[in-house]
Amino acid sequence: MRGTKTIVAAGIIVFFAFAWYTLFSNSTRLQKEYESCLADARQKMEMGITKDATDQYMKALSMYESLDLRLEIAEYYYKTGQYDNYDEWCHTLMAKYPRKKEGYEKMASYYQETEDYYECYDILNAAAQRKLKSEQLSKIQQNIYYKYELKKVSLEAYKIYSSGYYAVKKEEKNWGYCDARGDNKIAYNYAEAQCFTSSGLAPVKSMDGEFYLIDKDGNKKYVDIEKKKIEECSPLSEDKMAVKIDGRYCYVDVNFKKQFGDYDYATAFNNGVAAVKEGQNWFIINKNGEKIQEQAYQNVIIDEKQVAFRNSCAFVQINDTYRMINTKGEQVGDQAWEDAKLFLSDLPACVKSQGRWGFVDANGQWVIKPSYLDAKPFTNGLAPVRTDSGWGYIDLEQKEQVIPCEFDDAGNFNDGGCAWVMKEGRWNMLFLYRLNKR
Repeated sequence: MRGTKTIVAAGIIVFFAFAWYTLFSNSTRLQKEYESCLADARQKMEMGITKDATDQYMKALSMYESLDLRLEIAEYYYKTGQYDNYDEWCHTLMAKYPRKKEGYEKMASYYQETEDYYECYDILNAAAQRKLKSEQLSKIQQNIYYKYELKKVSLEAYKIYSSGYYAVKKEEKNWGYCDARGDNKIAYNYAEAQCFTSSGLAPVKSMDGEFYLIDKDGNKKYVDIEKKKIEECSPLSEDKMAVKIDGRYCYVDVNFKKQFGDYDYATAFNNGVAAVKEGQNWFIINKNGEKIQEQAYQNVIIDEKQVAFRNSCAFVQINDTYRMINTKGEQVGDQAWEDAKLFLSDLPACVKSQGRWGFVDANGQWVIKPSYLDAKPFTNGLAPVRTDSGWGYIDLEQKEQVIPCEFDDAGNFNDGGCAWVMKEGRWNMLFLYRLNKR
């Protein structure tokens, strides 16, 4: 019995030894064949025999799947100018190894090189979603952060972006409305058009001279049933509009019924206050039409939306210089400037000092010292500035030029990453790739 067990044990040892030997021999043979395929593929690549090189690479991959080999094959496609295959292969690589950064690096680098920035951002965003980081991906992101595309729209004029819409005047057409990307949303049917506000309404003037309010679908919502001869109408803000009738300004409600006022000029309400002109003097009034104080000003800065206050601040002229005040009429800080442009958000406004424009915060403190020939306030982290070369954009964080000064004029960026820029007398839309899709 003991002899039988000994024979069985010896047989098992021999069996495993033979199996190990066979496995080792097969593995060695497969490794040699793999290395031979790779050597042949590389040689064929150098000789320009791409069909055979591809076949040998695929044969090698069928033997041993690895990230390194897939990266080498990608490099082979790129070096031999097989760019469609390279594109497809890198996408396959990312699908096969979604948690490895190398595929994303190759694809993002390729799209940056070919200036396909929409695709490049798709890759960068996919990598970010998988929390993949690398120095190369960060560098690509930095290099293309302010790359843009110009969309030809050819506008004659536009008004400030507000509540998702621009009032725009198309070349050889009337006024209408477009969205943040410059796509027409309300037909060009109006002689005049004002901004939409948070009310969802905007005043327009028909070709027959009638003012009324429309909604964002272009439907007529409120009309002047008294049929007053309105000459001008501000946007509807805080339930009031400033209108001009027979050369004088007053405030009306949404139904165009007079509330109060008889002024030489009146701005729209914002932050609970408005500016009105009586004779040569300007005053600040509350929503009841009462002056918040008797202080008179030589002038008040008014923006395209016809408001004098934003960010609870206004710029008023006293003794031939501009100063910042709050909604109580109190001066903010002790600075005085030659000129100013109103805040468009909680980001810095621009002011002029010693013939140059710079930027200040809501406390009147310098954020960027004056150095530009002209400027417009910051919105969404960017501000238009003019140099000897033309208009371009600076970044608030970097405080330096990030989009070249190569335009005849430039508007503010909206929250969709778009801005109107002028070339050869017409306004067209600039898109930042990182904030837009194809």
